[in-house]
Amino acid sequence: MKSSQKRAKPLRTDKDRHETLNKVDFVSAHWLKVLIKALPLVILAYTLIMYILSFNIPVTVENRLDELQITGFVAYAAIFYLAQVAFTSASGLFVELWERNIFHKDANADLDRFSKHIENLANHKVWQIIFLLGALLIPLAGTLRSCLEQNATGLDLLFCNFHKGGLRTSKSVFEIVIGVCLTLVVWRVFVAAWGIRKIGYKFDIIPNWHHPDKSGGLLPIGTTSFWIASVLAVPAIYLGFWRILCANQGMAICDNIFRLESRLLYFRELLFIVLVASLLSFVWPLWATHQVMVKKRDKLQHDELRAIGQKINEVSRQIIDNVNRVSEKDLEGQKALDENILLQKKLDALQKAYLDLEQLPVWPFNKNTILQLISTQGIPLLGLTGIGSKILDFLKILFKQG
Repeated sequence: MKSSQKRAKPLRTDKDRHETLNKVDFVSAHWLKVLIKALPLVILAYTLIMYILSFNIPVTVENRLDELQITGFVAYAAIFYLAQVAFTSASGLFVELWERNIFHKDANADLDRFSKHIENLANHKVWQIIFLLGALLIPLAGTLRSCLEQNATGLDLLFCNFHKGGLRTSKSVFEIVIGVCLTLVVWRVFVAAWGIRKIGYKFDIIPNWHHPDKSGGLLPIGTTSFWIASVLAVPAIYLGFWRILCANQGMAICDNIFRLESRLLYFRELLFIVLVASLLSFVWPLWATHQVMVKKRDKLQHDELRAIGQKINEVSRQIIDNVNRVSEKDLEGQKALDENILLQKKLDALQKAYLDLEQLPVWPFNKNTILQLISTQGIPLLGLTGIGSKILDFLKILFKQG
């Protein structure tokens, strides 16, 4: 006889809470996922093959692959690789924060809905197409600039690079393919940054002030933002490197680069934009979380520092009173001395607690993250300010004298 009663579902325990959160899949299309993973190797292989072929075919001034272009393709490969690292870090961010008890226990449903919203936005076809069309204006402007420098007119303003020989045409076609894939990746990087920014606005964060990461337990947010900023740091490093190396055209490698002067002038303008974008891509996602941490810290300090300060004052006065009663021949004085030893330990603990409260972190990153960020921005800053070329000139003089 079949039972008409339904079996009761087992209650979900706290150990199972994190299982209700799924990682965000920033690239849901399987073909695109495979393509993005393969692109770094494909780009490097293409660059190597084209570089080898350039020695075996007739090469004109306009139809060749110089070092500027080779390192440009290497930079493309680095961007795609770092984008994968950023996606991996961002995809598990909510799960990692959930396991660190940064959110309230009843926030799992809201977190799950929001993570699905981010995933849908990252893979939304309409938004991707709109972003793609807008982003294509950038390489189009670069093509127009290049063709104008070659005195092209009419349709050649767009297609001047497609009839300069097999090497130049192949490079132009491959750059279009890379540009489309790069746009799809940058869109997802932007969505990841937007999702991180919304954490501070949509959820009540509970910082773990004494977490070993020295970031209130929120270091995963800072780490993910660093990887996002690293994606934009690659073109900044590329532009800054060539600005430093060829600013004074004193290097032999720079003599072989076509239209070097006009390119470096364009690099200087573009470097400032990319550098600012890279720094903003690190700070912008973190700002809301920073504001929440500041408010939480201020409230905690307002409630606790005054109370701890009063206790410190009381214990200090009691120690002073006991000191006045201390005497080597007086039993009561010995008791006062023993009591002071305990009071001093209490005072040290209170003072340490006071200092710890004053130094609570208000950013979801630590000094290691900052050092990593600075290391990625060093070359761009040297290239933008012109200091890098002066350092290079000094090193040339130094080694010549040696």
